[in-house]
Amino acid sequence: MGYHIIIFGVGAVANKVEANLLPTVNIVAYVDNDKTKWGQTRSNTIILSPDSITNLNYDYIIIANRYIREIESQLLVLGISKEKIIKPWKFIGIYSEKLLKKRISYFRESINNVNTLISGLSYIDYAIIPENDAILVSWTHFS
Repeated sequence: MGYHIIIFGVGAVANKVEANLLPTVNIVAYVDNDKTKWGQTRSNTIILSPDSITNLNYDYIIIANRYIREIESQLLVLGISKEKIIKPWKFIGIYSEKLLKKRISYFRESINNVNTLISGLSYIDYAIIPENDAILVSWTHFS
């Protein structure tokens, strides 16, 4: 049996999250703070307001937005249990191995070109990953 999730956000980060979920994961709804998106659909699934979350049956909410801390605070104010909130870097268990293997492969290929490696710092919010043969700041979060 798969997980029933809500994805908070409908932009580029949501695209990455959605593309890497296992097939057994069921997206119950998308949620966004942009009122103009409420009532629209994405991948045949409705986009709702954050206040609608309390009326839904779900296992987890994945924050698919760069404003992770702000959205987490918003969800906590709505009474959502912290245990049900998944930040992108925490859902490796329901994340496909494809992206993880890609990141490891990139690291192995690039290790001789690394000038600085930052590791083990709990306040680092972003990782560096390849995209279009360049290095950019990514949505991946470490703790």
